Amino acid sequence: MKTAASVNEGPFRCPQRGCSRSYRRKEHLTRHSASHSQAPACECPFCDKVFSRTDILRQHVRALHKDKKLESSRTVIACSHCRSRKTRCNGRAPCEACSRRGLQCSLSHLSLSRQGNPKNAETLGYVEIYFEKFHPVWPLLHRATFEPSQEPPILLQSVVMMGMWMTGDEKMQCHAVKLHDKLSSLVYEQRDKWAAISSESEVQSPWPMATYQATLIQIIFASLKDAHSQVDIQLARTISTSCSRLLTTLTETCLRKNMFFYPEILAQFCGDSVPDVFIWVGIEEVKRFALALYEVCRTCHIQRENSPRNSPRSANRGRSLLTLADLQFALPDSDELWHATSDLAARLAEDGPLYYDNNDAAANWISQSSETVAEARYDI
Repeated sequence: MKTAASVNEGPFRCPQRGCSRSYRRKEHLTRHSASHSQAPACECPFCDKVFSRTDILRQHVRALHKDKKLESSRTVIACSHCRSRKTRCNGRAPCEACSRRGLQCSLSHLSLSRQGNPKNAETLGYVEIYFEKFHPVWPLLHRATFEPSQEPPILLQSVVMMGMWMTGDEKMQCHAVKLHDKLSSLVYEQRDKWAAISSESEVQSPWPMATYQATLIQIIFASLKDAHSQVDIQLARTISTSCSRLLTTLTETCLRKNMFFYPEILAQFCGDSVPDVFIWVGIEEVKRFALALYEVCRTCHIQRENSPRNSPRSANRGRSLLTLADLQFALPDSDELWHATSDLAARLAEDGPLYYDNNDAAANWISQSSETVAEARYDI
């Protein structure tokens, strides 16, 4: 069995005095070396761990100190603009940062949907229904680290919306449809904040994964609620023009950001002060998001604007938007590990960083496998 120490050993050793870290790749050493010029400032009050970023500290506390609560001066609800740029948000509607830049703050829009929201206990109940009924089929989110009070509003509201729908109650489903109309319109109207315009300018920018996950949930919901949608002989469902716009924008954005190329995925999450468990969770969420997006594209006909809805040429297979050849990473780890809770960190520490084992070799990537084998091993 590999140990964490043996996996981390490599020919590229850190020259910093007192540092014993070594890496198998030069680019990993370069990324690590940059951390020596950044003094860690976030100390865990419940153990001796120190982190350079507050978000990693919060993830650490949620995963390893479940009975503890981290007091912080930073707001737990940030607008989509501040969150995507990892800047401070004061949580007001609109927030200071958006007001200063003359931007439309997402918190202002979401305050409208909060007027009819259930109370906190009911909200948590819909979150549980989401994970009990929707999550087993579409495992987009990591349940063990999903904390409603700390998630971006757009993602939390999307989860609540889907939870309402999955109750099967007609009244709750009507509320879910109304919430969907507001949220999907908000996501599309603010696409200039999350959609990539060109590959060259967007590859290196941080990925707002919560926005992408929420958008995909909105697209799946749109397909679910349209019970009378046309389905062809290949069981491909025709989705509305508005849903087609979201799906096309989301897919093209991910491809332009090179999000499904494993070295880029690793670079987004890997860092000297980031525990292996959080790197693993981040990588797994991208993989599972990508496969879910592929499945949606595979089973949908998309509507083109300015074309008659019933025209044969107005709809195209969404599969052309995303193919298995675009998925340049290995299959996700086991669902059993993905659904693990309290012992996940210990298991990853025992087995070593699993995200290295099957991903470094391009031969293991989905793009290099046959479509039949890939779909058989990941049936969503």
